[in-house]
Amino acid sequence: MYPGLDYEYNKKERSKLSRFIPFFAFVLIVIGLSLTLCADMVDEPAKRSLIAKISAPAAEEIGEPSVPDEMSDADATDTPPAVATDLSSATARTDGAEQEYDDESAEEDALGAQPPGPGDISATVAASASSAEKVSEEDNSYVELPASVDVTETDDYFSDALFIGDSRTQGLLLYSNLGNASYYAARGLTVEQVFKKAVVDSGGGKLTVSDALSRRAFGKVYLMFGLNELGWNSADKFIEQYGLVLDRVRETQPDAIIYVQGIMPVSAWKSAKDPVHNNPNIARFNEMIQGLTSEKNAIYLNVSDGVADESGVLPDEASSDGIHLNKKYCIKWEEYLRAHEM
Repeated sequence: MYPGLDYEYNKKERSKLSRFIPFFAFVLIVIGLSLTLCADMVDEPAKRSLIAKISAPAAEEIGEPSVPDEMSDADATDTPPAVATDLSSATARTDGAEQEYDDESAEEDALGAQPPGPGDISATVAASASSAEKVSEEDNSYVELPASVDVTETDDYFSDALFIGDSRTQGLLLYSNLGNASYYAARGLTVEQVFKKAVVDSGGGKLTVSDALSRRAFGKVYLMFGLNELGWNSADKFIEQYGLVLDRVRETQPDAIIYVQGIMPVSAWKSAKDPVHNNPNIARFNEMIQGLTSEKNAIYLNVSDGVADESGVLPDEASSDGIHLNKKYCIKWEEYLRAHEM
């Protein structure tokens, strides 16, 4: 009857309805997302189960990488500094060595490309703790002691022993089982730093090795130096300083048997590429060390015999960086020491 009014009325009604369309659409979207999320949550356990079934065969085939037995207690190199030894106890503790074993392998290439300065051999004590230990199950196994060795007796022998040295000696601490032997060792430690670098934890602060020697008596002292000093400008200066270290040990440990261990070789590939840390240099230094040992009335131990192959070099299987021994070869080193007790 009134077409104009009907038109306006319908127009208003449509306008009102259009206002609610976005709201209804939003509600529908929210409901849809909620349903999807719930469905995913319901399916998640099934998905995980499926993934686990798929992954299981691969894990069994590869095998779990073994973890060095003694790494959990390591507190050792300032990442990686020194072995921190409580002078009130025969048992040594490291001060960041575990991280050294894990983190320093990347520095190895720098060794060959750039000869290190005096007193710092920026290589890993052993990436052996991770990468080399994964090479094979054989590398992770201990080498059995000869049947003739009385373990109880030899552990008693080392209960009053002190080992002084650099990162290789730290490896001996981490991987060997020499009873309650103590260790004053630090990465990069040199004969000069024995008197200057505070690396031994006395319980109330750090001491130099020289000062720590006067705090406690030992029955045997094992020294190993020279690897870090191969880059020194003067080999004579090294021998002179090594002589002072031996004098200090004799002064503070008058009743101790003093063992001087020769420098162990590096691998053939390491020796070939490194102008400093190579086997001809090591042989030259060992000759001088042996002469010094005779002069100072100490006992020279040619520990290379315990770890080198028939050609006199460190086998490739012994080390991931060509320098630092993995667990298997630290045990070979231990066996050599057990076989050469006085």
